[in-house]
Amino acid sequence: MPDKKEKASQDKIVDPNTIASSTDNRSSTIDADKLISQIGQSFVTKILMILLRLVRNAILARVLGPADRGLFALIGAIPDLIMSIGNMGYSNSVAYYGSRNKNKMGALVGSTLLFCLSMGSFLAFVAYLVIHTPWLVKGQDQALIPFTWLIVFLVPILLFKFININLLTSQNWVGKVNTLSLMESGLPLILFLLLWWVFDMPGINAAVYSLFGTMTAIVIVSLFWMRPFFRKEIGRATRLNSS
Repeated sequence: MPDKKEKASQDKIVDPNTIASSTDNRSSTIDADKLISQIGQSFVTKILMILLRLVRNAILARVLGPADRGLFALIGAIPDLIMSIGNMGYSNSVAYYGSRNKNKMGALVGSTLLFCLSMGSFLAFVAYLVIHTPWLVKGQDQALIPFTWLIVFLVPILLFKFININLLTSQNWVGKVNTLSLMESGLPLILFLLLWWVFDMPGINAAVYSLFGTMTAIVIVSLFWMRPFFRKEIGRATRLNSS
């Protein structure tokens, strides 16, 4: 009789390795489903981005004409080029560090803000010098002067946008990154039509202001999504000060 009880008790004992393996299989299935969902979402987002940009480029080409279209391309290229040079790979290092140290995102976001403000200010000054150097802009300095301050402020805004998107990507927030990508493709079209058609603004002005407004909106939204990291860092600093 005791042998039967011992045998029954042994049958009830579950091997820990079996539990661990079943848990791993379940988590791997969940990760695979999440990966497939994110791939599908990103694919649909990419298709929508292409369609929106095709429509926007067709409208801009018809409204602006060859001369203003070239000027608009130059206005967009100057801050983008200066931002890419001044970035110095910082955005990639931020993404790498953020993906490996998710518990230190508050400090990382704080250092990123400091970098964007300091480097962005310097790059904005560089952009101002470039605009007022005729041989660097192929004699288009007179056409660029009315948009000087928009170009200058667009440099740090692009720096903020690029680094913030990499930070969001490092946290595996694919849905938020795709939302920002759709904003970057669709919002300029909406703003351009609003400014040019409704408010009767000149085509080149409407195109530049729509670009500036879109980049600013993306930075604001991305900072809003990263607000939990600011709260954690502020709370940690408060606890250190109180102790």
